Amino acid sequence: MCLVLFAKNEWKGFPIVILANRDEFFDRPSQPLHFWDGPPRVLAGKDLISSGTWLGVNEFGKISFITNRRNLRESVPESPRSRGNLVKNFLLSDTSPNKYVSSLQNDYDRYPGFNLFVSDLEENVYVSNKIAHSLSIQNGIHTLSNAEWNTPWPKTEKIKSQFLIVRESSGQGKNLPLDSFFQILADEKQALGEFLPDTGIGKEKELLLSSIRIGLPGYGTRVSTVLAIDEKLCCYLWEKTFAGPSDKLGKIEHFQMQLKK
Repeated sequence: MCLVLFAKNEWKGFPIVILANRDEFFDRPSQPLHFWDGPPRVLAGKDLISSGTWLGVNEFGKISFITNRRNLRESVPESPRSRGNLVKNFLLSDTSPNKYVSSLQNDYDRYPGFNLFVSDLEENVYVSNKIAHSLSIQNGIHTLSNAEWNTPWPKTEKIKSQFLIVRESSGQGKNLPLDSFFQILADEKQALGEFLPDTGIGKEKELLLSSIRIGLPGYGTRVSTVLAIDEKLCCYLWEKTFAGPSDKLGKIEHFQMQLKK
């Protein structure tokens, strides 16, 4: 994942709403959203190189997603472990979010920089292997890209402001405005140069990566996802996959799962 909006108790009838884009090389093999062989029952895509995932949910209400940190000034291990397994292992475990995060601390230096979110709908925890402490995430509209939680990059500020506009204009009716959510995730407008972050990759590359949706030769947004959980603990997940940067329509799939709590 490279951009996530996480809204907790900010949409009437849906205590959890997530909008997310996964940016990756288009030739990296992966499976789209599907139910994994259980138990537990897991709904997620899968990276076919490492067998991990970038975002998923299980039948007991566990949610997790991960983004890479983009900072060339941060150290990288010589033989790094796959970050997607951090999401997979949480979804397959019966460990609480706080205990799971604590169990990772001795292995932080074995992974490239990551931002990990884990939740069981009661505990909602963010952690990075590049900061000292985890964060307990409370009600609100939160964003995550390739820096720390709620870092105000142009794309994180834009996805939040667009979400607020859609929320106000929709009236928060019974049905979620999926078309509007996917329009937000499809925004390819780049940021103004003076507002770009400095992660060590140079201003030209920062500009190319500053939009909500990225479409570069060989690399870009491969998956756009909307996940919502209603007050009756039914989880709805829509995934739109793209074959390449010129694919503007994508292929959409819809799944739902009744959660057990």
